Parts: sequence; C-alpha cells; structure tokens
Amino acid sequence: MGENDTAAFDPIFFFHHCFVDLVFYEWQKKNNALESFDIIQGYPGTNSVDSQGPTPGVAGGTWLTLDSALDPFKKPDSETDPMTSRDVVNPENLGYNYQYNYNAPNDLTAGEPALFVPKHEETPVLAVSNINRAAIGGSFMITAFVKNKKTGENQLAGTEAVLSHWHVSGCANCQNHLEVRTHIPLHGWTKEKADKAHFDVRLQTRDPTVADHVNFGDVPTQAQTPSFRVITLHMT
Repeated sequence: MGENDTAAFDPIFFFHHCFVDLVFYEWQKKNNALESFDIIQGYPGTNSVDSQGPTPGVAGGTWLTLDSALDPFKKPDSETDPMTSRDVVNPENLGYNYQYNYNAPNDLTAGEPALFVPKHEETPVLAVSNINRAAIGGSFMITAFVKNKKTGENQLAGTEAVLSHWHVSGCANCQNHLEVRTHIPLHGWTKEKADKAHFDVRLQTRDPTVADHVNFGDVPTQAQTPSFRVITLHMT
C-alpha cells in the first residue's frame, strides 16, 4: 500500500481505512473528543518538514495543530479562508456517521449473489516493464500500439495510467519504487492474434516535450526503453 498508483486497488485498502476511521470515531466518542483533542507536542509526523519534504505552503519547522491550514481546501462560505483539521475533526460535520448491522453475514460466500464478480473470458495480457519514472514529471500513460499489417499504421491496443508525483526526487517513498511495471489486457484478442502481433510501447505525458525525450531519446538521460512480453499461457 506504499505505492500510490496501486494502493487503491489493494483488496483491503478501502476497508482498512474505513475501519481506522471507525476506530478513531469510537475513541473520540469515548473520550469526549468529537470537536477537539490535544496533539502530543513534538510527536513524529506533526512537523511541517519530515522525510517526505516540507508541507506545501507551510514554513519549515512549523509544528502542525488542529488549526493549521488544509490548503487548497476552503471553507464552504469562503473563497479564501482555508479549512483546518478542527473543521473536519467531527465526521458528522462531513455528512456521515456509522450505523451497525449486527446481522451482517459472517461468511464470504453468503450475501447477495448479484454482487459477486462475474467470470470473464480469458484474454491475452501485455506485460510491460523497464520504465523508470524518475525522469518523468507527473502522471503519465503507458500505451501499447500494434502495427496493422495491411496499412503499416499503428493502432491502439491498450493503455494503462500511472499516478505519479511531479517531483519524484522529493518523494522519499517514490525512491523505493522507481521502476514501473504494468499489465495491459488485450480485450477481444485471441491467443493466436496476440502471439503473432508486433507491438510498440510508448509513454504519453502531460508535457509533449518530455514525451519526445522519453520516447525518442532527444535527451539521453530521460530516454526510456520499455520492454514487454505477451502472456497467453493462461489461455486454453
């Protein structure tokens, strides 16, 4: 869950954070802290500068409190007054609370059958690797093209998005996950078609100039040479 472009796809990510919110809410009610509570002075993570760099818009070395600005979020009745943690410390102010259902099924196979994920037909997968996002500012797309044998033109085969920071060098956690790997499903393709196709993988960025650098090597230090392979072993 330490990788921001895949964390949301973790099966337990959403439920984990929902449970953390619930536990904290129960602690607030038990300790009469729905509107405010004390932050331990000097507690790790409460300073504007840590291993991830400074908090945007806050002077370095500032100790954060419930009244610290949560930029860029503004209060509902103001276009300039920033929201603070004190404004959102009570979840009921955000329009939700918790309801308990003690009759919930205690079996993974129970529940509503219509909610079960339907079984899809097996499809070829294009596995892409050897992409280093250190030289790419911001999020980008990994796009696979296949050459049309009749016209010689590239046709879109599939694409996957990569959520990334603008300044990867300033993100300590990003330094541990610089290589990008992804799998692009080739929906509607047969095993035979995928095995015979000639693919070309390109990166699409928000800055066309950077895209030229990473795709065509205009700047050697930013050039990318994605490697890829077609996976069809799982298909019958």
